[in-house]
Amino acid sequence: MIGRRAPHDIWFTSRASTSCASTAMRFNVLEDNARTPSGVSYMLENREVTMRLMPDLFAKHRVAPVENYPDALLSCLRSVARAPAMARR
Repeated sequence: MIGRRAPHDIWFTSRASTSCASTAMRFNVLEDNARTPSGVSYMLENREVTMRLMPDLFAKHRVAPVENYPDALLSCLRSVARAPAMARR
């Protein structure tokens, strides 16, 4: 990709990593995907279930919200999308 530019300098619209904790409490990355992760729906659903089962966990810790993720992703994808062929003429 040397010499190429991404629209608005956005190279990745979404990225996912799979990690696990080792016995020494170090985190190891098992997988790193720089494409729209197929697991996003699992993340959104798991958050909703966890919030229902353990509401105190979220009250005690500053957990970032994820419910706006689909709208944020759509906005990002639209911002880097190519214009329709007719509009480019």
